[in-house]
Amino acid sequence: ELTMAAPVPSARAPRIVIASDLPLGDAVRLTLATAVAALTYYEAAATAGEIEPLHQMRVAARRLRAIVQLFSGVIHGSRVLVYKRDLPWFGQSAGAVRECDVIEALIRECGGRLDPALAGALTPLCAALAAERDTAHACFVEELRTQRYTRMCERLANPLLRRALPPIAAGCQAPAMIAPIAR
Repeated sequence: ELTMAAPVPSARAPRIVIASDLPLGDAVRLTLATAVAALTYYEAAATAGEIEPLHQMRVAARRLRAIVQLFSGVIHGSRVLVYKRDLPWFGQSAGAVRECDVIEALIRECGGRLDPALAGALTPLCAALAAERDTAHACFVEELRTQRYTRMCERLANPLLRRALPPIAAGCQAPAMIAPIAR
C-alpha cells in the first residue's frame, strides 16, 4: 500500500504529475493526494484575501475535477458522484470572488485609458465591486471552514477505489482512460 508523508511546507505548491510507472491504484492515490496538497497550499493566503492564491485554489479545483474525470473508471462510483457534486460547489465559491477581482481589474485598466473626468465616474462602480468582493470572500472563507470542505479534501486525498483494478502501470492504462473524455 502506498503511504504519503505529511506535506512539508515549501516555497511552491506541489506539482501534479501522474506517475505513469506506478500501478494504477497507487498512481491515482498519489495524483489525488498531490492535487489536494496543491489546493490546500494556498488556503492561508486566500483566506487572508490575497488575489493570486485564491485564483490558484480555483485552478486547483478545476484540475481536481479533470483528474476525477480522468480516473472515474478507477475511483469507486459513489465517490465520483460526491466529487462531482462538491468540486463544482467549491469552484463556484472561489469563482464568485475571482469574478469580482477580474471585473475590477478590467475596469481599472480600461478606465486608465479614459479621460480623467470619465474615469472618475467609475469610482462608485469600483467601490460596489469591492463591497461585493468582500461579501463573496467572507462566504468563501466560511466555506473553507465547513465540514463539507474538510471532508471533500480528506476523501480526495484518500480515495476509495474500485476493488478489481488491473495490476498494470498507469501509463499502460492511459489510452483507455483518456478515450472517453477525448471525445
